[in-house]
Amino acid sequence: MYTEIRDEDANLYVRACTRGHEGSLTTVHVSELEDVPDAITDMCMLDGRGMDSKRLTKRITEFVTHIGIEMRVAHGKRKIVRIVEYRYENECVFVTDLACYDNSTDKWSFPGKLSHHASRKIKKGNPIQHSLLKKHGFIELEGEEGGYEP
Repeated sequence: MYTEIRDEDANLYVRACTRGHEGSLTTVHVSELEDVPDAITDMCMLDGRGMDSKRLTKRITEFVTHIGIEMRVAHGKRKIVRIVEYRYENECVFVTDLACYDNSTDKWSFPGKLSHHASRKIKKGNPIQHSLLKKHGFIELEGEEGGYEP
C-alpha cells in the first residue's frame, strides 16, 4: 500500500510495480478514472529524463493500473461508486466498467466482464474464486470484447 501518488513519487511507484511487485494499491486524484494512466505518465515525465510517453503509458496500464476504484459522496456518505479494469491494446488505453453504483436507485449494475488477462491472474492466485467469478458470468468468454476507449 502506498500513499497518494504525487509528482516525484510517481517514478518510484511505477518502477516498483513494473519490476514484479504485484498487488500494490495507491490513490491518485483525477477527474475521472479514464485519466489515471495519463495522469501517472504526466507525473513520471516531470523529472525530465526524456522517456517515451506512449511506451510509459503502456507500461503503466499493463503493470500499474489494473483496477480503478472511484469514490464519491452518495446519500451523505463517501462510497465506492465505480470499479473498472484497464487494458492496453493497439496503442490505446481501454477502460471496462465492471461495477457501477446508481445513486438515484441505490443499486449496483455489473455491465462489463474481467478480461482474459485479469482472468489468468485470478486463476493463478485463487482458482476457487476464479471458478465462482466464471460461474456468475464476471469473466469474458473467448472472442468477447468490451470496454471504452477514452
